[in-house]
Amino acid sequence: MGDEPPTKERVIVSNTGPLLHLSEIGRLEWLTLRGRVYVPVQIHQELHEIAQMVTLCEGIETVVPTQQVSTQAQKWGEAGYLHQREAMAIALAQEMQCDWFFTDDTEARLFAESLGLEVHGSLGIVIACASLGFVRTTEAEEAVLNLHRSSSLWLSERVVKLALDALQRLSQ
Repeated sequence: MGDEPPTKERVIVSNTGPLLHLSEIGRLEWLTLRGRVYVPVQIHQELHEIAQMVTLCEGIETVVPTQQVSTQAQKWGEAGYLHQREAMAIALAQEMQCDWFFTDDTEARLFAESLGLEVHGSLGIVIACASLGFVRTTEAEEAVLNLHRSSSLWLSERVVKLALDALQRLSQ
Protein backbone atom coordinates (compact mmCIF):
# COMPACT_ATOMS: atom_id res chain seq x y z
CA MET A 1 0.00 0.00 0.00
CA GLY A 2 3.00 2.29 0.28
CA ASP A 3 4.81 1.66 -3.02
CA GLU A 4 3.06 4.36 -5.04
CA PRO A 5 3.94 8.04 -5.29
CA PRO A 6 2.14 9.93 -2.49
CA THR A 7 0.53 12.43 -4.87
CA LYS A 8 -1.53 9.98 -6.93
CA GLU A 9 -5.14 9.71 -5.84
CA ARG A 10 -6.29 6.11 -5.73
CA VAL A 11 -9.67 4.63 -6.52
CA ILE A 12 -10.84 2.73 -3.45
CA VAL A 13 -14.03 0.75 -2.83
CA SER A 14 -15.00 -0.06 0.74
CA ASN A 15 -17.16 -2.66 2.37
CA THR A 16 -18.98 -1.87 5.64
CA GLY A 17 -16.32 -3.00 8.13
CA PRO A 18 -13.65 -0.32 7.74
CA LEU A 19 -16.31 2.41 7.52
CA LEU A 20 -17.87 1.21 10.77
CA HIS A 21 -14.71 0.40 12.71
CA LEU A 22 -12.80 3.55 11.86
CA SER A 23 -15.87 5.68 12.56
CA GLU A 24 -16.21 3.99 15.96
CA ILE A 25 -12.77 5.34 16.91
CA GLY A 26 -13.24 8.74 15.29
CA ARG A 27 -10.85 8.10 12.38
CA LEU A 28 -13.18 7.66 9.41
CA GLU A 29 -11.31 10.31 7.44
CA TRP A 30 -8.20 8.09 7.44
CA LEU A 31 -9.90 6.00 4.75
CA THR A 32 -9.55 8.91 2.34
CA LEU A 33 -5.89 9.79 2.92
CA ARG A 34 -4.79 7.82 -0.16
CA GLY A 35 -7.66 8.36 -2.51
CA ARG A 36 -11.33 8.70 -3.20
CA VAL A 37 -13.49 6.04 -1.56
CA TYR A 38 -16.59 4.70 -3.28
CA VAL A 39 -19.29 2.85 -1.39
CA PRO A 40 -22.26 1.07 -2.99
CA VAL A 41 -25.54 2.55 -1.78
CA GLN A 42 -26.36 -0.86 -0.23
CA ILE A 43 -23.25 -0.65 1.98
CA HIS A 44 -24.17 2.89 3.02
CA GLN A 45 -27.66 1.64 3.94
CA GLU A 46 -26.17 -1.24 5.95
CA LEU A 47 -23.88 1.17 7.77
CA HIS A 48 -26.87 3.36 8.63
CA GLU A 49 -28.79 0.30 9.89
CA ILE A 50 -25.88 -0.67 12.17
CA ALA A 51 -24.84 2.79 13.35
CA GLN A 52 -27.30 5.55 12.53
CA MET A 53 -24.96 8.28 13.80
CA VAL A 54 -22.22 7.61 11.21
CA THR A 55 -21.93 10.34 8.62
CA LEU A 56 -19.66 9.77 5.65
CA CYS A 57 -16.90 12.35 5.44
CA GLU A 58 -15.63 14.27 2.44
CA GLY A 59 -13.84 11.95 0.04
CA ILE A 60 -16.29 9.08 0.52
CA GLU A 61 -18.91 8.88 -2.19
CA THR A 62 -22.00 6.69 -2.26
CA VAL A 63 -22.70 5.23 -5.71
CA VAL A 64 -25.60 3.35 -7.26
CA PRO A 65 -24.17 0.19 -8.83
CA THR A 66 -24.86 -0.53 -12.48
CA GLN A 67 -27.13 -3.37 -13.54
CA GLN A 68 -24.05 -5.38 -14.49
CA VAL A 69 -22.63 -5.00 -10.96
CA SER A 70 -25.98 -5.92 -9.41
CA THR A 71 -26.32 -9.00 -11.62
CA GLN A 72 -22.79 -10.19 -10.80
CA ALA A 73 -23.35 -9.63 -7.07
CA GLN A 74 -26.61 -11.54 -7.23
CA LYS A 75 -24.88 -14.50 -8.92
CA TRP A 76 -22.17 -14.60 -6.24
CA GLY A 77 -24.75 -14.32 -3.50
CA GLU A 78 -26.97 -17.06 -4.92
CA ALA A 79 -23.94 -19.32 -5.32
CA GLY A 80 -23.27 -18.88 -1.60
CA TYR A 81 -19.86 -17.28 -2.05
CA LEU A 82 -20.72 -14.08 -0.17
CA HIS A 83 -23.49 -12.15 1.50
CA GLN A 84 -25.30 -9.91 -0.98
CA ARG A 85 -23.86 -6.59 0.24
CA GLU A 86 -20.29 -7.87 0.30
CA ALA A 87 -20.80 -9.25 -3.19
CA MET A 88 -22.10 -5.84 -4.30
CA ALA A 89 -19.01 -4.06 -2.96
CA ILE A 90 -16.64 -6.55 -4.61
CA ALA A 91 -18.49 -6.43 -7.93
CA LEU A 92 -18.28 -2.62 -7.84
CA ALA A 93 -14.58 -2.78 -7.00
CA GLN A 94 -14.02 -5.11 -9.94
CA GLU A 95 -16.03 -2.95 -12.35
CA MET A 96 -14.24 0.23 -11.24
CA GLN A 97 -10.87 -1.53 -11.49
CA CYS A 98 -10.11 -0.02 -8.11
CA ASP A 99 -6.62 0.25 -6.73
CA TRP A 100 -7.69 -1.04 -3.32
CA PHE A 101 -10.65 -2.80 -1.76
CA PHE A 102 -11.24 -2.23 1.96
CA THR A 103 -12.88 -4.93 4.07
CA ASP A 104 -12.53 -6.50 7.51
CA ASP A 105 -14.44 -9.64 6.52
CA THR A 106 -12.24 -12.71 5.99
CA GLU A 107 -14.47 -14.35 3.37
CA ALA A 108 -14.80 -11.09 1.42
CA ARG A 109 -11.02 -10.59 1.64
CA LEU A 110 -10.24 -14.05 0.29
CA PHE A 111 -12.83 -13.81 -2.47
CA ALA A 112 -11.65 -10.32 -3.54
CA GLU A 113 -8.02 -11.44 -3.54
CA SER A 114 -8.96 -14.44 -5.70
CA LEU A 115 -10.25 -11.92 -8.25
CA GLY A 116 -6.95 -10.04 -8.19
CA LEU A 117 -8.05 -7.11 -6.03
CA GLU A 118 -5.59 -5.62 -3.54
CA VAL A 119 -7.33 -5.82 -0.16
CA HIS A 120 -6.70 -3.96 3.09
CA GLY A 121 -8.54 -3.91 6.41
CA SER A 122 -8.93 -1.32 9.14
CA LEU A 123 -5.70 -2.28 10.86
CA GLY A 124 -3.74 -2.13 7.60
CA ILE A 125 -5.21 1.28 6.84
CA VAL A 126 -4.02 2.60 10.21
CA ILE A 127 -0.51 1.21 9.75
CA ALA A 128 -0.32 2.54 6.18
CA CYS A 129 -1.35 6.03 7.30
CA ALA A 130 1.56 6.05 9.75
CA SER A 131 4.08 4.48 7.37
CA LEU A 132 3.24 7.03 4.68
CA GLY A 133 3.58 9.91 7.14
CA PHE A 134 -0.06 11.00 7.01
CA VAL A 135 -0.41 10.56 10.79
CA ARG A 136 2.06 10.42 13.64
CA THR A 137 3.09 6.99 14.86
CA THR A 138 1.70 7.77 18.31
CA GLU A 139 -1.71 8.55 16.73
CA ALA A 140 -1.61 5.25 14.87
CA GLU A 141 -0.69 3.34 18.04
CA GLU A 142 -3.62 4.96 19.82
CA ALA A 143 -5.90 4.04 16.90
CA VAL A 144 -4.76 0.39 17.03
CA LEU A 145 -5.49 0.24 20.75
CA ASN A 146 -8.87 1.92 20.22
CA LEU A 147 -9.76 -0.52 17.43
CA HIS A 148 -8.99 -3.33 19.86
CA ARG A 149 -10.69 -1.87 22.94
CA SER A 150 -13.44 0.44 21.69
CA SER A 151 -14.62 -0.79 18.30
CA SER A 152 -16.67 -3.76 17.21
CA LEU A 153 -13.67 -5.12 15.25
CA TRP A 154 -12.30 -8.27 16.86
CA LEU A 155 -8.51 -8.33 17.01
CA SER A 156 -6.50 -10.95 18.85
CA GLU A 157 -3.89 -9.85 21.39
CA ARG A 158 -1.23 -11.31 19.08
CA VAL A 159 -2.36 -9.22 16.10
CA VAL A 160 -2.50 -6.07 18.23
CA LYS A 161 1.04 -6.73 19.46
CA LEU A 162 2.29 -7.31 15.91
CA ALA A 163 0.68 -4.06 14.76
CA LEU A 164 2.15 -2.07 17.67
CA ASP A 165 5.58 -3.63 17.05
CA ALA A 166 5.38 -2.65 13.36
CA LEU A 167 4.49 0.92 14.35
CA GLN A 168 7.39 1.03 16.83
CA ARG A 169 9.80 0.01 14.05
CA LEU A 170 8.44 2.89 11.96
CA SER A 171 9.27 5.41 14.65
CA GLN A 172 12.90 4.29 15.02
